[in-house]
Amino acid sequence: MTEQFHALGVPADKEPLSNEWHKVDPGNLGVDEVSAIVVGDRALCLVRTADGYRAVDNRCPHQGGPLGEGHIEDGWVICPWHAFEYDPTTGAPPEGYGDFATTYPLE
Repeated sequence: MTEQFHALGVPADKEPLSNEWHKVDPGNLGVDEVSAIVVGDRALCLVRTADGYRAVDNRCPHQGGPLGEGHIEDGWVICPWHAFEYDPTTGAPPEGYGDFATTYPLE
């Protein structure tokens, strides 16, 4: 049986524009894998780590690369275009960088 989650259609770090939740089916996403999905009108990068599932905006804040086509390395989501790294839980980059990825809550 496939797990299913609901993703809120607004970023976790911003004031809610609505309380609209969308069903998300992660399919066969394995631990330490990422996948691009569409939730409502947003493209998200669904991430599965040993700690569970996370959702990050699919657009890399550096230059717009598709994070859902990247990979996980040492706990970081790695953008396939320029190897920029983001924490899948907080969206934070490594120390010294300032371009945070937008995260979305899952329940």
